[in-house]
Amino acid sequence: KLMKKGSDALLKVADSLNGRQKEAALDLYGVGRFMEYTAKTAVNTKMWYLLKLEFMKNGGNKKDVANKMTEIAKDEIENARKTIPLVERDSRLGFEPSMEYMCDKAHLEWKIFHTEKAVEAVMKEAEA
Repeated sequence: KLMKKGSDALLKVADSLNGRQKEAALDLYGVGRFMEYTAKTAVNTKMWYLLKLEFMKNGGNKKDVANKMTEIAKDEIENARKTIPLVERDSRLGFEPSMEYMCDKAHLEWKIFHTEKAVEAVMKEAEA
């Protein structure tokens, strides 16, 4: 919430600037927003796996748990979609050279595809 609040404030400031100052403010805005979305991914991932453990247990209503997992996945897919314009503007976001990791549109689309497939698999198993 604080990253969102800070990024929103920075965007308002950036709107009043010109030239290099505006570009620098927009770069910083992108970093803040990227951090916000990354934190959200961490929370969504944790919640997904906690629910996955519950889903794998015997007993209980798998359909209810699968529905909760689907909501988390939808939130994460939207989160990934919102990240795409950020990484298209600034390719430095999400780059981690020691592990050769990067975050770009293609990687985010890959993530969205596989998240959708994970939801399909969970729902199929819940209905079985």
